[in-house]
Amino acid sequence: MEKIRSAVIGCGRMGAFTSDTMKKYGPKCWFPLSHIEALKELKSVSLEAICDVDSSLLEKAGDEYGVKHIYNNYDKLLSNHKIDLLCVATRTIGRDKIIQAGIENGVKAFHLEKPLCNSMKQLKKLESIISDNKVCLSYGTLRRYLNIYQKAKDLADSGKFGKLLQVQVNFGESALFWTHPHSVDLILFFSGKRELKAVQSHLSNVVLTRDNIVESDPIIEQSIMYFDDGMVGSISKIPGMDVVLGCERGVITIESNGGKIVIKQALNGAPYFEYSKDLITDSCNKSQGTYSAISNLLQNLNNKNYQKNQFVFLGQKVLFGFVDSHLNNGKLIDIDLSLIHI
Repeated sequence: MEKIRSAVIGCGRMGAFTSDTMKKYGPKCWFPLSHIEALKELKSVSLEAICDVDSSLLEKAGDEYGVKHIYNNYDKLLSNHKIDLLCVATRTIGRDKIIQAGIENGVKAFHLEKPLCNSMKQLKKLESIISDNKVCLSYGTLRRYLNIYQKAKDLADSGKFGKLLQVQVNFGESALFWTHPHSVDLILFFSGKRELKAVQSHLSNVVLTRDNIVESDPIIEQSIMYFDDGMVGSISKIPGMDVVLGCERGVITIESNGGKIVIKQALNGAPYFEYSKDLITDSCNKSQGTYSAISNLLQNLNNKNYQKNQFVFLGQKVLFGFVDSHLNNGKLIDIDLSLIHI
């Protein structure tokens, strides 16, 4: 059977070389994390070429992973190779042009790092060309693909703890576009089929150009997402890399960046919640991390399930909506009317 031909553009921390901090502290479910590591583990995929503007980094990645074809220009890579799956781990500026060039050269599946783009104008254009060309996406917001977060969702959806009332993401004092695509995507993941109605946010470190373009990466002080059934998603400044699912009759917490699930619930008729003796850890022995995201992507491609892209666009729109809210003094922003240009 012919293998799926892949390439990676961007050979830094996510493209090729997982950070030492993540290697030291990351739960096992996060690995393999870099794009190249994940592609090398996928038996149905061949890694044809890699690209980076940094020659020393490019050569290091080529030597490390035994990649023969290396390029410092992605147009040359795409013209010299027929690529089915393109992984993009560059900085955000110019990423929209890379995606468009890939589509023009016949790429049918992308695994993309976040954020997706820099403006609503770019987002609308990408959404249109990706839809028109029946392209499949997976995204660097990996937690939705990890077993332990899926276990937590199953618990919240089981009805055992009553209705899900709130999802709170505690990722510390972190940047909107660098870190919080993860937070927004987690809230969308746990919300399931609920419809997102509005967002609201207060930010700091918002630096505007003369044309009111945001040129900084703002810090979230507090951000809220409101859903049609009353469920609320909130992003706090509390550190710890924890996600808290608050239900009517219990609290499910994914602690330590996916290290374990801790449950509090009403026991023996008590009016308050106590810790359950059940501690859930990740027992999955299969590769997860970026491997899981790309495996899911290839399954969608094989099944021609192009509509699985929508969470990527919605998550990016939420980030822009947060900026819109902040610039309008914390106004509640209807997600369908958010027109911020940054």
